[in-house]
Amino acid sequence: MWRPETFRKVGIFFNVQVSNCRITLIVVGMGFSSFSESYIMGHTSAFVAGLFQEKEELQLTDDDISWIMSLMFASMVLGTLLATLITEKLGRRIPVVIFNIPVLIHWFMLYYGQNKYVFMVARLLAGIGFGGILPMIYMATAECSSPKMRGFNLAIITTGTTAIGATVGWNLAILLDWRTAALIGTAPTVISVIIPLFCVESPPWLASKGRFDECEAAFTSLHGLKPSAQKELQLILEVEKSKLSNSDKNTNTVSLIIRRLKVAASKRYFWNLMLLTNIITIYKMITGRILFGTYGMIILQKMTGQSDILPYTLAISGINIVGSWFTSYILKKVNVRSLLFPAGILNSLLLIGLSICLYVIPESYDNSLLVWTKVMLYIIHLSIVQVVLFPILEALPSELYPLEIRGACSTIVAFIGTVFIFVILKVTPAMFELLDTYGVFTTNAVAMLIFLLYLWIKLPETKGRTLHDIELNLKNEKCVFKDDNMSPELTKELI
Repeated sequence: MWRPETFRKVGIFFNVQVSNCRITLIVVGMGFSSFSESYIMGHTSAFVAGLFQEKEELQLTDDDISWIMSLMFASMVLGTLLATLITEKLGRRIPVVIFNIPVLIHWFMLYYGQNKYVFMVARLLAGIGFGGILPMIYMATAECSSPKMRGFNLAIITTGTTAIGATVGWNLAILLDWRTAALIGTAPTVISVIIPLFCVESPPWLASKGRFDECEAAFTSLHGLKPSAQKELQLILEVEKSKLSNSDKNTNTVSLIIRRLKVAASKRYFWNLMLLTNIITIYKMITGRILFGTYGMIILQKMTGQSDILPYTLAISGINIVGSWFTSYILKKVNVRSLLFPAGILNSLLLIGLSICLYVIPESYDNSLLVWTKVMLYIIHLSIVQVVLFPILEALPSELYPLEIRGACSTIVAFIGTVFIFVILKVTPAMFELLDTYGVFTTNAVAMLIFLLYLWIKLPETKGRTLHDIELNLKNEKCVFKDDNMSPELTKELI
């Protein structure tokens, strides 16, 4: 005969399973959005190469193709700005749905497009959707995950699904053609629109709006009644109630965001945080993934002297997919800093070694062993970037921004990053012409080592800490991470 204690244990078991299912649904939903966006990046390289091949038929110039390629990155900042305004009103789920719609339209425009203006508008729409979705999926995943699982869940979003999406997009565009691959790209985007409609809203966002009962219900549905979860919930409620009591009742979204930014800008931690996150963003952009996404096929063709690079792309794809899921598991066990810095140093050294090979070995030198040496160095470099560096650097800012200005901070950093990447993509052809491939790689490697030194000094460890713990400790530079919560007096003072 069952005792009351047995019924209680069974109830807890089923509660945990249901909670896990809800979190899994969020990760799967955000994962499909991440897959869709990385599919765009994988498709872009073949798309650009295809435009060069068809430029006479489509009446395109090299400058037209450069603009078509760059416009997506230019419009990303508009998407991030719109996301900041929309998420303040609608939360995290609905903006993901909204910003996937222009991505869906962009795929149809690429498939049917026959002139540069259609392609330019399509890429503008892709940038708006891309720029709006990325901060949303990182925020939603980070805010709905427990401290123990946050790194793992973010790794799935930034590493696992990203690697698969880029691989599928790139190889489909090579095996079929870029138009057919664009049509296939509509499928994951449609799924990305549907799944978030059935997900739980972010508990921290609900608390920041003063909807504390809904926050408590959402948090409990995601994390259950475990003591550690309830302790985190109480910290969220305490911090957000203190913020709410100290804020004015201005309901105008733009005015509220500006007021919060003014308050934050008067404090030293904000400028330290802006510098740190901008360094992270710029470092992420020069690691090599974006360069490979736009000029990868051209670089490989030049490096190998072959037009058929499918074996090399399959090798890169296989390593990236296997490695990405391995990294997701490793991030569950290992601190971020312990993984980031060794990988960053190794990546820069590999790039310098590759540059020396490219400089010493002439392109005309026909030796399969030497060609494979260059290609393997490049593949290992790309694998470290795709599997370790880019995912970590992509997810880190979403853990560092304070909740009340998280969207605004994302917009500021995205704007600076977008300007940087737009300039880089526009000057990259000239850099290749002036410095050659080995010169560009060497410049990137040296810059990455400098940024890595700064991050070694300034970047805090975030693994195993609640987002509110990270926020409060960043606001108090003298405070060291501790296992127990701060006193209510210190919490209120920092807020």
